[in-house]
Amino acid sequence: MRHKLSRRTAITYGIGAGLIVLFGLLGYLPNWLRGHQLRDEIAQSRAALGQSAVQSRQLEEATRRGRYLQMQTGAFADLVQTRRDLGPFLVGLSQAMDASGLSNTSKQAPPPIRLKNCEQQPIEITASGNYENVYKFLGRLEHLRRRSILNSLRIEADHDVSGQVNMKVTLSIFSHEPES
Repeated sequence: MRHKLSRRTAITYGIGAGLIVLFGLLGYLPNWLRGHQLRDEIAQSRAALGQSAVQSRQLEEATRRGRYLQMQTGAFADLVQTRRDLGPFLVGLSQAMDASGLSNTSKQAPPPIRLKNCEQQPIEITASGNYENVYKFLGRLEHLRRRSILNSLRIEADHDVSGQVNMKVTLSIFSHEPES
């Protein structure tokens, strides 16, 4: 036998069920909205991270280029000095050759070459030693206070098996007239 609900009971059950659904939606809706909001924030954060990575790479590249330019121009005062005084450079050059163990050394300074804004002073060096002596000399040459440009380097081995080599180096130092 089936019970028939009174109209009032049916309405009460209907209102109760409606309230349950309403409260369920009211409880679920903020969470659903928050989930969408979080997904949007995550997407924006990922995009910002991607952009940040690109900007970081660009900054690294700019920093690397800045360091390169600093390296190229930072030693300008050591590379292009305001006077053509060869004395201190030749003393340093002689000390580098002696400390490297080179023998039969000679240095010549042909006339300077006038350039647009400066003067190039070539220096020709000949010496004998073994490969280790030449390697040490080139390392010491790199660390002299006044910088030089290596124009040419020729190393010839002796025809005997002594391991001795003859070296001929042409390098240049630069100077400019001080501004008045």
